[in-house]
Formats: sequence, C-alpha cells, structure tokens
Amino acid sequence: GIKTPSQLTFSINAALAQDMAAIFTEIFHDPEQFPIYHISGYDWRGDSAKGEHNCGTAVDINYIENYQVSPEGVIYAGECWLPGENPWSIPPDGSVVRIFNAHGYTWGGNGWPDHSPKDYMHFSYLGV
Repeated sequence: GIKTPSQLTFSINAALAQDMAAIFTEIFHDPEQFPIYHISGYDWRGDSAKGEHNCGTAVDINYIENYQVSPEGVIYAGECWLPGENPWSIPPDGSVVRIFNAHGYTWGGNGWPDHSPKDYMHFSYLGV
C-alpha cells in the first residue's frame, strides 16, 4: 500500500514529551518509513503492576503485530511478531529500534535477559 502521514495521540510523562516528539519525527523522516497505526503510553495498571506504563515512561507500538511472549512461547498480548513478513512488526535492526536506542530507550525485544518474556511492542525509558 501507500504510506501516508497521519496523527496519533497518546499520554506520556511530561518530562519525556520532547524526547517523544524528536523520536517520532525521526521515525517519520527515516528512509525506512516504518508504518505506525497505534501507540499507547501511560496506562495505569494497578498499584502492584511492574513496568513503566504506570509512570508514563513507556510506549507500545502496533500492539497486534508486536506481541509480548514468554520464553516458552505463551502469548500474553498481541498476536504475532513477523518482521520482514508483516510490515507493522518492528525489526530488531530497523529504524524504530535504532532511533529509540539512540535516545536512551530500551526495546523489550532485546533489552532483557534471554530467560525473560519478550515484548516486541515496548520501548521504555528506564528499561522495565
């Protein structure tokens, strides 16, 4: 298909707003032109929830095509992760990971130990 510019709105910690504007501007202007149709940021997941969504310091991108999966293959969220086949799946060597990493963010696809779940949609400021 043809990629066209659009606008998405999501909530993020105010301290990271300029970072996010710069990151998504770079992704938009990168020659890869990675397609993004969904972004979520701040999401209160309860007092006992681990992770950075409660603080607004993490974002998820294209949640259906970039699943969260256990080391045993149990899918917790999303449906697949097929970089190279599915244009909305985030490739580990692609512009989205490269740009977030350049700004100091961790990608859940390779930022945690091998025995941990992988979260291919997840980018976080503190690495959680």
